[in-house]
Amino acid sequence: MELLLAIGAVVMMARIASYENESALTWGGLTGFAVAASFLIPIPYLRVIIAVVAVFIFYFVRKLAPKSGPK
Repeated sequence: MELLLAIGAVVMMARIASYENESALTWGGLTGFAVAASFLIPIPYLRVIIAVVAVFIFYFVRKLAPKSGPK
């Protein structure tokens, strides 16, 4: 059941990134890596939620950051 939650989290983040014209593969892969790394935390289900929330925060902070480049 927890594996289905992890797969759903990866798909959800990839679709959000795709909707925002970002790389779905990059954000889905980053989420997958975070979820896989979270399996080191010994709290079932909560570890996947913690990983997804961390990636969401990173994604939205990155979207809010001013774009750098030539003016």
